[in-house]
Amino acid sequence: MLGVLGSSGSGKTTQLDALSGRLRQQGTLVGDVCVNGHQPRSDQFQDCISYALQEDTFLGYLTVQETLTYTAQLAIGTVSPAGR
Repeated sequence: MLGVLGSSGSGKTTQLDALSGRLRQQGTLVGDVCVNGHQPRSDQFQDCISYALQEDTFLGYLTVQETLTYTAQLAIGTVSPAGR
């Protein structure tokens, strides 16, 4: 897990978009994104890297851990045996 902090307009979302493969045509990515020393194929980015958008609605009665687990399960689309 990684927390990214910075002032408005400092490039936090652009950095996360580049890392997660969401940059698309909005900019130019210079450099390599590696996961465990290997460059993932473009179709593998969502399997390796994801983030919760700031505008996501969180349920006030869930703990931080439950909220992150819930968001991760939505992003992955399946529940792993370890997540039960």
